[in-house]
Amino acid sequence: MKVQSELRYRCIVFDLDGTLLDTRPAMLAAINAQLAKLSRPPVAAAQLEHATHQGLPAMWLRALDETGRLPPPEQIAATQAELRQRYLRAAAQGVMPFPGALALLDALRERGVWMAICSNQNQDSVVQLLDLFDLRRYFREVVGGDTFVERKPDPMALRWLMLCARSAPETTLMVGDSALDGECAERAGAEVVLMGHGYGGPKLASRFAMLPGFAELHRQLFGAPPC
Repeated sequence: MKVQSELRYRCIVFDLDGTLLDTRPAMLAAINAQLAKLSRPPVAAAQLEHATHQGLPAMWLRALDETGRLPPPEQIAATQAELRQRYLRAAAQGVMPFPGALALLDALRERGVWMAICSNQNQDSVVQLLDLFDLRRYFREVVGGDTFVERKPDPMALRWLMLCARSAPETTLMVGDSALDGECAERAGAEVVLMGHGYGGPKLASRFAMLPGFAELHRQLFGAPPC
């Protein structure tokens, strides 16, 4: 992504986990507490790395697979519902916005940029997290992994958001932290930038534009760091 003398993006779509909010510690704590209830050993973040961007249900399935045999489907469904509530309780203490997130959102809102969330977490969980941190007011639409029949990297949700914003692909920017976000934007024809503070890892930098954090993105968009 090149430095813009004037902000040309009509629509900016943000991922949530690993992009706006540092949610992985709370998710991991909730998963390990749920595993302990099932008399299973804890897991480390590295064991769930490939499932992290698919949402909490995918992380839970991976954790179960890492710690023993998979339970019957009905038991998995019951434990997923309990895990989700456990995670949302933990989020109040264990989740934080990444540095510079609020300053960037304020600057974009002041300029009238149409903003949305596109996450692979369940939509209800996304909305509850946004409400918890008073972030819902910034976004015109919120899409979760269960909003449509397909989730990222499928571009369906991003294309729908562009229609809502009346934005062409060349005036749309996807801000994420993983290859799923990058591939989703590519398939929709939108631009993309990934946040190095997230969970995607430095290997993504060779394929997708990557910035270390929101202060640098602020500078790229507006030509100056936030005050």
